[in-house]
Amino acid sequence: MKKSLSLIIVFAVLLTLCSCSMYGLDEQEESTTAAPNIVIIQDTTAPAEAETGGEIASDVPDSQNTGVPVTTSSAPENTAPAANEPTTVAVKTYYTDDPNNPYIVKISDKYGVDRSCLVAFVRANSKTPGATVLQFKGNRDSSGNLITTSDELIYVYDVQDNGTIQKTNRDGSDVEGLPPVAGKAMFTLVEKYIMPDIEKFKRENRLEG
Repeated sequence: MKKSLSLIIVFAVLLTLCSCSMYGLDEQEESTTAAPNIVIIQDTTAPAEAETGGEIASDVPDSQNTGVPVTTSSAPENTAPAANEPTTVAVKTYYTDDPNNPYIVKISDKYGVDRSCLVAFVRANSKTPGATVLQFKGNRDSSGNLITTSDELIYVYDVQDNGTIQKTNRDGSDVEGLPPVAGKAMFTLVEKYIMPDIEKFKRENRLEG
C-alpha cells in the first residue's frame, strides 16, 4: 500500500513539473509571436506629436522597423506661379508739361508748335512705350496756367519710342499716320478717358522731366 502511494505521489510530482514546463514554453512562444512591436518617435526637446505633428505607429513588423521616425505631414502648398503663367502688369500713365520732356520736344520740333501749349501723358509698362501728347490753344487762366479743358484741345499726337508718330484733330480732317476715321476715334477716346481726369493726373501722377 505504501509502495503504491509513493508511486502515485512521484507520478503526481512529475506530472506537475511537466505541466509547468509546457505552460512556460507556451507563454514564451505567445509573448514572442503576439506582442506588438512599437515604434516610438524619440525627441529630446519636445513630445513627438507636439513638435512634428506626427503619430506614434504601433503594430509595425520588425522588417519595417528601420529606426527612422514615422511622421505624417501634409505637403506645403505651392504658391509660386507656374513658369508659363502669363503675368499682367498694369500700364501706368504720368502727366508732364515740362517743355524739356523728350516727347514734347519731338512734337514741337516736328510741327513747329509752341512747347508751352503741349502736355504729355507718358506710358510706363506698356507694350507700345511712348506718350500721348495734347496740343491746346494756348489760352491762360488768371494765374497764368495753361487752360487744359476739352474745348481748348485742338490736336492729339501719339508718339512711340520706335519713332512712329500719329496726329489727328477733332474731326479727323488733319491726320498723319492713320486714316481719318481712326484719327477722329483717337481724339474722341482722349476726350472721354483722359480729359475728365486731367486735373487729377496733374496732382497725383505728375512726372518731372
